[in-house]
Amino acid sequence: MHDSSQRGRSGRPLVSVIVRTKERPELLREALASIAAQTYSPVEAVIVNDGGVGVAEIMDDFLSDIDHIRYIHQS
Repeated sequence: MHDSSQRGRSGRPLVSVIVRTKERPELLREALASIAAQTYSPVEAVIVNDGGVGVAEIMDDFLSDIDHIRYIHQS
């Protein structure tokens, strides 16, 4: 059973995609492009940065294409 708080405006369940990254900006960009290309909505991307640089800048490129992006930074 799905909690109604985990549903988007469409009433459909929220899908979360968790991406762990460190020092692989080209793969992060590819993963975010894949998430943005999905036809299902609502989708959130949870990006876990394990100390890499430039991750926030890459995420900025996809802010308008993905319903919600959460960013967790581990230094």
